[in-house]
Amino acid sequence: MNDDNPSENFLNPQTGRIVSGSAGRGLWPRRPLVPPPISGLPAEAYVAWSFGLEEEQPKKWTENSRFPNVWHNLLNYAAHGDGSLTLLEVTLLADDQPQVIDWAHIEQLPTHLALTVAEQHAYHRYWESRIALPCYDGSHDLPEIIVQKPIPLERIKKVWDRRLSGKIVW
Repeated sequence: MNDDNPSENFLNPQTGRIVSGSAGRGLWPRRPLVPPPISGLPAEAYVAWSFGLEEEQPKKWTENSRFPNVWHNLLNYAAHGDGSLTLLEVTLLADDQPQVIDWAHIEQLPTHLALTVAEQHAYHRYWESRIALPCYDGSHDLPEIIVQKPIPLERIKKVWDRRLSGKIVW
């Protein structure tokens, strides 16, 4: 999230233009949905998106018997370098075109492999699992909410800041 940081610039995925940090307050898409080595998907899959979850501690992530370490892995990935984590509550509008996608397609892959045919297929299934948020029926194993548009600061509420230390306990 950018809270008036003039030293940081952002790429607006809709316009392709760079926006200065002082003008781009809010939640800006930061990570591509699919990494560039994966081929054969629409250009939209390779531009920056914002990622979130439906609730603070979704049971599909915290109590997943198929992927028992996924919650711990997600929190460690999302934490800053110093181990701090910030929970944001974001108000999404229909105009944001939020979608839900199933991370389970990627979570099932071994992390030590070079790009393989299996990884190509997994990212294709991940991309194809997108469902518009209003149509989502709860069917994904590890649902993520994704948004490609910047979210203005006025629709973002900071819920808490925490520091991770060793084993995560909630």
